[in-house]
Amino acid sequence: MGDTIDDLLAWIEADDKQAAGNPAHTVVSTPARKLPRHFGGIVALPALQLPMTPMYSRNAAEADELCAEYVHRAGARVGMDIEWKVLMVAGEAPRHTATVQLSVQNVSLVLQLSAMHCVPTRLISLLEDERVVKAGVGILNDGLKLRRDFGIRCRGLLDLSALASAVLPDGARRWNLANLSERVLRKSLPKEERLRLSDWEARLSPDQLEYAALDALASLRICVELERLAANAASGLVDRLIHAVPEDPMRSRPAPATDCHPCLKAQVTVATKAGDTRPGLDENDDPAIPMPKPAHLLSRMKECPAVSK
Repeated sequence: MGDTIDDLLAWIEADDKQAAGNPAHTVVSTPARKLPRHFGGIVALPALQLPMTPMYSRNAAEADELCAEYVHRAGARVGMDIEWKVLMVAGEAPRHTATVQLSVQNVSLVLQLSAMHCVPTRLISLLEDERVVKAGVGILNDGLKLRRDFGIRCRGLLDLSALASAVLPDGARRWNLANLSERVLRKSLPKEERLRLSDWEARLSPDQLEYAALDALASLRICVELERLAANAASGLVDRLIHAVPEDPMRSRPAPATDCHPCLKAQVTVATKAGDTRPGLDENDDPAIPMPKPAHLLSRMKECPAVSK
C-alpha cells in the first residue's frame, strides 16, 4: 500500500508542476491521463509456475515406482491435494477420489486412481506413514475422504490454514490455498472454476495436469515458508499441528481384504465400442479386474442351477 500512495503523490505533484507552468487563462489540451498502475491498492502478482513438467501416471505399478523414487523418505515434507469428479445431480453419492497429487522439492506427481485397478501400495504406505509430513489446506478433510473411499488412514497431516493462523501476524482467518499463496509466496494461484469442476476421471488434459500439480507445489512451498516462521515463533508448534485422520463414524464396514487394496473397478468406465469417448482404460492402463463373488453367494448358486455364475 505504501508504494501505491507514493505513486499517487508523485502523479499529483507532476500534475501540479504542469499546471503551474501555464497561465490560468490558457486552455491546455492534453490527452486523458492514466492513473498509476497500482492505484487502488491492486498489485498484480506474478503467477506461480511449475519448475518442471508434472509426472502423470494412470498405472498402479508405475505409480508405486514414482512414490518410491521421489517421495517415500522419512522426514520428508510433501505438498498434497486430491481431486474428484463433482456431480451436479441431487441425491447422487459423491464419486471416489480420482487423483492424488504430490509435490516434493521440484517434482510433482499426479496419480490418477480412477484409471487404476487398485490403490498403489507404496502410495498407501506413504499416506499412512506419520514420519512423512503431508501438507495442504483442509488436508484433514482430504484424509477423511480417502478413508471413506478406500479405507486408508492417513497420518502425518499438517493443515496449512491452522499453521498460518498460528504464525502469521494476520492471526486466525479463513485461509485458502489461493490467498495463502499470495500472502506467503507473493504469487498468484489461478483457480478456474471450469477446471475445478471438470471431469477428473477422464484422461487429464494439460490444463488439468497443471492445475492439479500447482496445488501440490503451492502447498509444499507454503509449508516450507510457514515452518521457517514457526521456528522463530514457538518450540514444537509444527509438531503439535500434525495429525492423523480420526476414526470415521460414517464408515460402517471395514475395507475389503485384497492383495493391493480396495478395487476401483466400480469407478472405471471402459469404452465399449469404436468412437465411444467415455473415460476408460487403454493399453498402458491397469485392466479392470472382475469383482470376486462372496463365498456364501457362490454356495447358493451351486444349489440353484437356474442361476448363472
